[in-house]
Amino acid sequence: MRLGGLLGVMLLLFAVVPSDAKRTARTHPARDQAVPGTYFGMHIHRAVPMPADPTSTPWPTVPFGAWRLWDARVAWPWLEPQPGEWDFSLLDRYVALAESAHVEVLLPLGLCPSWASARPTEPSAYEPGYASEPKDIEAWDRYVDTVVTRYRGRIKAYEIWNEPNLATFFSGHVEDMVRLAQTAYVRIKKVDPAAVVVSPAATGRSGIEWLESYLSAGGGRWADAIGYHFYVGQDDTPESMSGLIDRVRAVVDKQGLPARPIWNTETGWQVQARQALPAAFKGRVSSGALEDTLAAAFVARALVLGWAFGLDRFYWYSWDNYRMGLVEPDGTTPKPAAAAFRMVREWLLGASVTNVTERPNGSWVVDLARDGQRRAVIAWNPKGPARFQPPPFLRRATTRDLAGVRRALDREELRRGLVIGPSPILIERLD
Repeated sequence: MRLGGLLGVMLLLFAVVPSDAKRTARTHPARDQAVPGTYFGMHIHRAVPMPADPTSTPWPTVPFGAWRLWDARVAWPWLEPQPGEWDFSLLDRYVALAESAHVEVLLPLGLCPSWASARPTEPSAYEPGYASEPKDIEAWDRYVDTVVTRYRGRIKAYEIWNEPNLATFFSGHVEDMVRLAQTAYVRIKKVDPAAVVVSPAATGRSGIEWLESYLSAGGGRWADAIGYHFYVGQDDTPESMSGLIDRVRAVVDKQGLPARPIWNTETGWQVQARQALPAAFKGRVSSGALEDTLAAAFVARALVLGWAFGLDRFYWYSWDNYRMGLVEPDGTTPKPAAAAFRMVREWLLGASVTNVTERPNGSWVVDLARDGQRRAVIAWNPKGPARFQPPPFLRRATTRDLAGVRRALDREELRRGLVIGPSPILIERLD
């Protein structure tokens, strides 16, 4: 938000802080578990050069712990383009890359090659027939068996299909998906018992109804974790994810699965690029794409709130997508949003969230602990500038912003409150 000088900033400060003083704060239960490295997941599309893409992508410059291989040309139609004819050249290279970087692979199993499709001429998001269930369940079983046998102990997790609540990704019935999941789960556990099986990941607010139907039909039995895509819309803020996460958790718990972890296997926003897009992609970026500062703030807030509200994995979409990427179209130059990803990982890794509060003035405060001791808070206000009074345990503290700039709190900030805004800051106790 741009204001016309200091007067505008001060007017907004006074407008935001007292306007909703009668509202009560909204809190969320704490999570005792420390944030693991695998919480921070990523998608990379062009990690290996392919003829269809004008650029390849070097390994990301930000650390992450898990890699989901979607839109990477390693779903069923690309692995088995004709019956019994397998091509693992690309997936072999992906798995080797992941191993060299000590990153866990999540491989979605799904899409149906036209030769195996129950409706081979039906339109899909890809080629005709890809959204259909297979006409022969044995072909699906052989596909799962072949993949899991080849990568036993190397691929750590498998996800059953992608966004099945959208007809362009899956056009079958819920019962068809339950059968596919059951067949895959039994086969995976027989071949590689240590592998994690993730349920089909419905997407967005419209996916709630599909998920409830799927779990009611018995689908939860065939999953170690519940997958979901917590997209909330390009014009929605990360804070709106919290309500969607609560709704998914409520559906899962209602079906008698309170112990199932929830994995956010895909989420992102369109992010502006400073470099020109390849000619084939021009015109595909929305005019509402997030500018640098806001994109960095969205990345940070989404990751913090995802963990705070109960997600066990968060796979960002994506590192090198031309519309939604954290890196410029050259695949090499990081955007400020990439620096935010790195910084928030540094803030959260190994910490536990002890409290989450949305305050009456719209500010969000997330308390962090290490080794059982309150060490820091992350604070921001999505509406714009507001004052935040640090709690007593932070009387001697430093702040860090998303660029990593650190400074000590001064006496005036301790007395009147620290000015916060849409970009989260870490306020950390000095020992």
